[in-house]
Formats: sequence, C-alpha cells, structure tokens
Amino acid sequence: MPRIYVLAGKDVGRSFDVQDGSVLGRGPSCAVRLHDRSVSREHARIERAGAGWSIVDLESRNGLRRDGQRLHRIPLEDFGEVTLGELPLRFRLDETTPPVAAPGPVRARPTPRPRTAELAGEGEVELEEEIELGPPGDGGVESTSPEPEVSPAEERALARARLLREGGGSSLLGGDLSQRPGWVQALVWLVVIALGAGACYGAFFLTAYLKQGG
Repeated sequence: MPRIYVLAGKDVGRSFDVQDGSVLGRGPSCAVRLHDRSVSREHARIERAGAGWSIVDLESRNGLRRDGQRLHRIPLEDFGEVTLGELPLRFRLDETTPPVAAPGPVRARPTPRPRTAELAGEGEVELEEEIELGPPGDGGVESTSPEPEVSPAEERALARARLLREGGGSSLLGGDLSQRPGWVQALVWLVVIALGAGACYGAFFLTAYLKQGG
C-alpha cells in the first residue's frame, strides 16, 4: 500500500497509509490529518487511475505545488514530493523502503507568515483559522498558555487600588485618610478643629443670649 511521509512541521517523520479516495487535511474526518495551519480542513484527495496515482486539490485556500508551481492535479511517482500549502510531503509506492534513502536534500520549511497575511498573489500563502488539534499522535486538545505572573509590587498596587475603590473616599478619619499625603491630613484636622471650635462658640453665645432674655 502506498504511503505519505511528512517532511516538516509538527508531524515531521510521521507517515500514513493511503488508498484511492484518501483525503488529506486538518479536519477530523481526514484519513491523513495534518497539524499545519497552511493546510485546509479538506485540502487534497489521493486518486488512482489504473496503475497510476495522483493527488487532486479540493479547492483548498493555498493549493498544491510541485517545484514551486501551483497545480490542480499532480501525478505521483515513487519518491515524488508535493507541497500542501507550506507543508512538504513525499509519496512512496513501496512502503518497505524508508524515505531517507531518497536522493537529494529535504526541502526546508518556509518561514510562516503572520496570521493576518492576505492572499496577495501567486505564491503567497494564507494561514487557515485555528481549530482544535491535539498533539500529533493523540486526540487531546492543545494546551493553553499559562497566565502571566504578577510581581509583588503589582499585587500591592492592585490591593491599594481595590481598597481606595471600595472605600469610595468617604472616610476622612479612617484608614483611607492615612493613605493620603501629610499636608492633606493636617488640613483635614484643621477643618475638624475649626468646626469643633465654631460649634462650642455657637453654644456659648446661644446660652448667654438665653440668660439675658430671661
């Protein structure tokens, strides 16, 4: 049975048995499931006609290429290579011979373009949207990135901000006042003393007035 060997990316070194009708892509229903965002969910299909084999593009976004030329259908030969999006693959008719025996160097994987890249013209590769793909060889979901650590200074600043927000600035003599500058605290106490003195003077004046009236 023919096999497809992955020559780069997350699946490098893996191989897949293929037959007439096998679909290659990122989708969970594909016979050859590839972990590469330049590959569409259903990218290409293996077809057999007599003794010959071909790979056919399924109207994928980034297409099939051989020797840098984008083609709809590519005849497959033993040790022949094709590229799905940015991912190079090698086709073997005889699975008993490992692909490392093939002459010539393995093509280097092109540098991925930013996710926001748009298809500007021939040869430009556009990355597909993210889907849940487990690590090669299992069905798990890719792990998420850990939350960034917060330094002690940032924690203290956040705690102080929460204290000020919860206090609302309504307490002048409580813990909220102790967080204010010294001149603010002195001014507040002067106002409190002045109010107290005014209240005492008012009470004294009222008492004297009432005695005179009596």
